[in-house]
Amino acid sequence: MDTDIQPINTIVTASDTNYLWGVFLLIASMRKNGMNEPVIVLGEGYSEAQKQSLKQFNSVEVYDAGNYLRSMNCAKPAAMLLAKTEFASWIDCDGFFSGNCSDALLDFPPDRIHIRMSGEKETELSYVCEYESG
Repeated sequence: MDTDIQPINTIVTASDTNYLWGVFLLIASMRKNGMNEPVIVLGEGYSEAQKQSLKQFNSVEVYDAGNYLRSMNCAKPAAMLLAKTEFASWIDCDGFFSGNCSDALLDFPPDRIHIRMSGEKETELSYVCEYESG
């Protein structure tokens, strides 16, 4: 990332160690597709080696969630508040990018919360092997 240009959006996610693989693939898919946004991961129970496996990608910070007693879904607001950029985009820890979506993440009216749901056709294409007969 060009150090003279300050990012305006941070990708935020959270998981326990059961979904470390998902977080890894999420970040790898971003970097593979030229998405250079900083990433914040709120992780529960991550070992130092697991944290380092994520930090090997540029601009990744891993915060310890401690022994979170509720579902990690309840930690979303706390994780979002860790972002230090103008915008923060929550991406579930089992999400991935198949292209550079950086501009699309910021394409919404100002002063609003933007929630994007996958359409039926998009979902079918994401899980095509699940739906094909045979």
